[in-house]
Amino acid sequence: VIEAENSAEREELLEKLNEVYPSEPASLKDSDREVWFKAGQRSVVDFLLLLKARGDENILNKRS
Repeated sequence: VIEAENSAEREELLEKLNEVYPSEPASLKDSDREVWFKAGQRSVVDFLLLLKARGDENILNKRS
């Protein structure tokens, strides 16, 4: 597990992962194996973004 000391570092890490593994359609040049591999990479990024969104939502709800 990667631990970031503060939310700014976590945000920076998520931004970098989003850049490195963008959400984009598969290329017709990619093999089936490459398509699935890239889809798996992106799936991890999407999951981390979902966790972040849930965390942000929980923080907002606690302040209300």
